Amino acid sequence: EDYTSVLWSSTGSGILLDSDQLSTEYIIGSGDVLDGDITFSIEAYGDEGCTVATDEITITVLDTPNSNAGEDYSSCGLTYTLEGIESVGQITWTGAAGVVFDESDEAMTLVTVPTFGSYTFTYTENNQVCSDSDEVTVVFADSPIITNEAIICVNTNTEFIITLEITGGEALTYNANVNGSFTGTTFVSDPIPTGSDYNIIISDQYGCGLESVFGIHTCPTLTYPGTFETDTMHLCEGDDVNPLSLIHI
Repeated sequence: EDYTSVLWSSTGSGILLDSDQLSTEYIIGSGDVLDGDITFSIEAYGDEGCTVATDEITITVLDTPNSNAGEDYSSCGLTYTLEGIESVGQITWTGAAGVVFDESDEAMTLVTVPTFGSYTFTYTENNQVCSDSDEVTVVFADSPIITNEAIICVNTNTEFIITLEITGGEALTYNANVNGSFTGTTFVSDPIPTGSDYNIIISDQYGCGLESVFGIHTCPTLTYPGTFETDTMHLCEGDDVNPLSLIHI
């Protein structure tokens, strides 16, 4: 060795470990990122009478990104606004083939997908040699739509039933002032007293749709036919009889 001792020093606010060793480590200080550049100097001492050798190196301290792509979400339709939380560095959104970002270099951007389903998007922040990534999953759901509505009077027109045929949506649900159930993608209400009002809202597990039907329905009153005479009538050949005389209203 051509030296007897060394001494490191720096312009930073951090701590030099083993500053009297040729190889040392530095703990970055709180102000180093703000200052940007740190200059490290080393002095090597030889035998008495020898010139002190010096050298220095400048290191740029970069802030490390802390990427946050936002919370997982479900969206009704084929578009959604991604909401990344920006820290530091150049932003890039990426996703599956066919996905279109309005502005892939912005933390908040509208994304459009080609078909309904679950998609995962990657949010990356790159600050020169320092980078970080995070992922967010969004379910794009097809909203339920009522395609056919029918009202059927039952029980001698004292009650009526509502049927709703539905397309789209997943795990259909309803909110109503009447009872009912789903058979596949068809909603069938329990019998409702004639003259009653109804309000039925169709949705799904993602809260999509909110399709509604409402109103008041009164079934037509059936004409009362009266009663027939039950006593045996005796007629002679050639006698006439009026059938209406057999009915008691």
